[in-house]
Amino acid sequence: MSPQQRVGVADSRTFERDVILATKPVLVDFWAPWCGPCQRQRKHLDEAAALLGATAKVFTFNVGDSAAIADVYGVQSIPSILLFIDGEVADAWSGVTTADEIVRRVRTAIA
Repeated sequence: MSPQQRVGVADSRTFERDVILATKPVLVDFWAPWCGPCQRQRKHLDEAAALLGATAKVFTFNVGDSAAIADVYGVQSIPSILLFIDGEVADAWSGVTTADEIVRRVRTAIA
């Protein structure tokens, strides 16, 4: 992710490096391009990434590119957001979520 790009893209090749081995909290939005609610979620995710700043990294993960990773983490519906801390899932939820709620959940988990 460049400094201007607040939301990165994780895929099956980069997931371990970007998410599991990260030294700070990481939000991952599991989505698919054909999913209408996922498209609406993106606006909230971008806003949450801006509000979180350096507190957490934020990535999207297209389940169509690697359903196996989504399966490992029990992603049953999209959009689903998982918060990883020290490589482990610290919080997870599904459905369109506002930026304020995303930020609240991250801050609660890391407090």
